[in-house]
Amino acid sequence: MIAVVAKYRAAEGAAESLAAALREYTPLTRAEAGCETFVANRSRDEPREFVLYEQYRDAEAFDAHRASEHFASIAQGRIWPLLDSREVTLCDVLEP
Repeated sequence: MIAVVAKYRAAEGAAESLAAALREYTPLTRAEAGCETFVANRSRDEPREFVLYEQYRDAEAFDAHRASEHFASIAQGRIWPLLDSREVTLCDVLEP
């Protein structure tokens, strides 16, 4: 299983638009066959800071996510332009 931790900082004045786009994007991503978990979080202390936590069944599922229509149209097309910064960490899930 692959986990993704993405840290976003919204540009000045863009936090509400970013939150709205993430609310639209979340159910589309959760509906993907290989998506095990997708949660978008917003900092209580700094409303321009967001953390996404995602898990995909395997590398193929993650690749399918990145090839999806909603990834291109919403993530790349609408979310990323609203950001001051974006940091993404890919992880292998440690199974017991």
